Amino acid sequence: MSIHRPRRQRAAGILRSAASVLCVLVCQTLWGQQPIPLWPATPPGDSNLQLEEERDTSGADAGKVAGRPVIRLANVSQPTLEVFPPAAGTGNGTAVVICPGGGHRILAYDLEGTEVARWLQARGITAFVLKYRVPARPERPRWEAAVQDAQRAMSLVRASAEKWSIDPKRIGILGFSAGGQTAALAAVREDRLYESVDEADLVSMRPDFAILIYPAYLVDPSDQTRLAQEVTVTDKSPPMFLVHTWDDPVTPQSSLLLAAELRRVGVPAELHLFDRGGHGYGMRATDLAVTGWPRLCERWLQEGNLLQSPGSSITALLERQQAAWNRGDIEAFMSDYWQSDDLTFSSGGKITRGFQGTLDRYRQRYPTAERMGKTTFSDLEIRILDDTNALVLGRWSLERGEEKMEGNFSLVLRQIEGQWKIIHDHTSLLAAE
Repeated sequence: MSIHRPRRQRAAGILRSAASVLCVLVCQTLWGQQPIPLWPATPPGDSNLQLEEERDTSGADAGKVAGRPVIRLANVSQPTLEVFPPAAGTGNGTAVVICPGGGHRILAYDLEGTEVARWLQARGITAFVLKYRVPARPERPRWEAAVQDAQRAMSLVRASAEKWSIDPKRIGILGFSAGGQTAALAAVREDRLYESVDEADLVSMRPDFAILIYPAYLVDPSDQTRLAQEVTVTDKSPPMFLVHTWDDPVTPQSSLLLAAELRRVGVPAELHLFDRGGHGYGMRATDLAVTGWPRLCERWLQEGNLLQSPGSSITALLERQQAAWNRGDIEAFMSDYWQSDDLTFSSGGKITRGFQGTLDRYRQRYPTAERMGKTTFSDLEIRILDDTNALVLGRWSLERGEEKMEGNFSLVLRQIEGQWKIIHDHTSLLAAE
């Protein structure tokens, strides 16, 4: 089966017949393209705080990474989420909130933020770059404002999961350096560090997985053989992927001790510790082996079923349908239809309602395997509308002896008892050229 996005001219008829459904998709695409403010009012603890204007502090002679400049964003008082949705039809339902590093003084916003978001986006993941508050707020734990922002970001993303076609049980967090500390604390702490401000805070702020790249400040400053007091690992902590180097001036003990504690309480943890590489390389490739960590991370995500699209089960359904048709098995072909009187089938200008009526219509039109012929589905586009509904657009072609026909089809599917079922099937025949 050939599976790819349909050409506009071939899909025009289908798109018109499914306009009401596609309107939902357009609204989803447009929602939230501007950065999303985290807080409806002043962030917690910042009522009397005044900062200079937010700005990039990198000058012409600022340090480069892999030969390229870095945005060093300072004086963040209004934290936001910048959204990077995957291309239409490529999303897999997974989302990641990204926490750039910067020592709780600045944010390395491109190196450890937007560049990472585009990498995740290309893999079907909806990425959210968290512009959390810096510098650290005075007379408060250095990490507190950042973790408040991360917890709020997790709740906002999860509360809006349906709008973004995200699985609310597949939302992770990724952080570098101080952002790694922020991500780690957001992942392990069970206490919300602020009073709930709206309905978004009624959903969980805990990530379902965490990716920590050279995380900082996780060890006790007075005893680097143990984790800091605020790092409260339990058997409810999420699975983690960690990367560090031995020569990192921001001690690799943060990753070593955290991974060991996760394993001690039975939480899956994968740690990659490289000999050389230092600190602050982000995702920019050099000749150092550690900069190949994205490939290792992608494999870890794949093994955790976090890159598998919800549409893959729909693809399997279509493959079953094509195979059943081509062996002349009407009953098997109909096994993926909704066995309800509310099923609708539209073809040739005639609408048939109900599972039994649809089955009888197929039997009357195709009494033998020879009459059924051989069909091919192509130009498929699968749209996951939400957790329980999906739309499939595509083309069909049929060969029966010397006779050849082709047309468009659209299917509306729904999750019923954990399985995708066809609840509406519309087919049309293209006129011969």
